[in-house]
Amino acid sequence: MSGTDTFQAGPLRDLSLYFGGDINTKNTAFDPRKRSLTLGLQLAFDVPGYFNVAAALYKEWNHNGIVPLIGYPPGRLEPIEPTAEMQQAMNDAGRHLEQQCVRR
Repeated sequence: MSGTDTFQAGPLRDLSLYFGGDINTKNTAFDPRKRSLTLGLQLAFDVPGYFNVAAALYKEWNHNGIVPLIGYPPGRLEPIEPTAEMQQAMNDAGRHLEQQCVRR
């Protein structure tokens, strides 16, 4: 992230800000109109290939098509409580790729 050696220590190669989001565009009574934000920190380890671990906060708003359809667009975006999210991504020098996401 910084292009310096500031965040290098032992097996740690870099520390970076991790963020992302999702916006769905469906606009019917039962299709999801999910909006989500993810924000956290990612650690990159100095191994052959790469191994990254991220800890983040995940917040989602999702479409509720079950409530009475009032107004336009039908239904409404329901907030979902923020939750912790852990992710890992690794590549063993081009031979193996795995990504895993755990939300609680």
